[in-house]
Amino acid sequence: MTPDSVKFALGEVVYRRVEPDDEGIVTGILFVYGGSVTYEVSWQSETAFYHDVELLSERPVITR
Repeated sequence: MTPDSVKFALGEVVYRRVEPDDEGIVTGILFVYGGSVTYEVSWQSETAFYHDVELLSERPVITR
């Protein structure tokens, strides 16, 4: 595990890939055995855990 494997910082605003309109705050970083990182994110209505591939640091532009 290296500091480079942490992609989001505590307090950073993030967005879910599946619901990009929702904005959350990283409230915890957990280092899991085997080298993966899990992020605790607080949303307006809940707090949940995510892997970095499920999160974005910038709100994506959605074209329809």
